[in-house]
Order: sequence, then C-alpha cells, then structure tokens
Amino acid sequence: MAETVEASKADDVNLGKKDLGEMFELISSFNAIKTSMLVDRERGRPLELDTIAGAVLRRCERLGIKAPYTEAVHTLLMHSGD
Repeated sequence: MAETVEASKADDVNLGKKDLGEMFELISSFNAIKTSMLVDRERGRPLELDTIAGAVLRRCERLGIKAPYTEAVHTLLMHSGD
C-alpha cells in the first residue's frame, strides 16, 4: 500500500502517511475475507493483475521510483498459473 501511495503522485493525487494509516486501519478491522484476485484465481478467472499491480508499476516507473514489493507480487502472480 505504501508503494500505491507513492504511485498516486503520478496522477497528482496527494495521498500521504495519514491516508496509508487509514487504509491499514480499515483493512485491520475486516473479518477474514478473500481478496478479489484470490476469488478470481479460485474460480479460474483471469486476474485483475494489470489493472491493480500494473497500474502501480507504470506510475512508479513514470516517477522514477522503485516498487519492489508490487513488482515481486506482480511477477509471482503472472507466473503462478504456469
């Protein structure tokens, strides 16, 4: 999520530490849930990988910043169906 906050700057969206904290707090309050990508994987549907992780990676690249966690997850999920 921290990398998403950084990537948001490419679109002139000024998310900050407070927003990041609020996102973590919100997610922490959820009961056990499955992410939409996990549900897609379980049902044999294509993942929204480019829409979610790809968007972050493209924006970070445009800003010249690294997003190693997003890149690792993206790479692993791209090859998880092989």
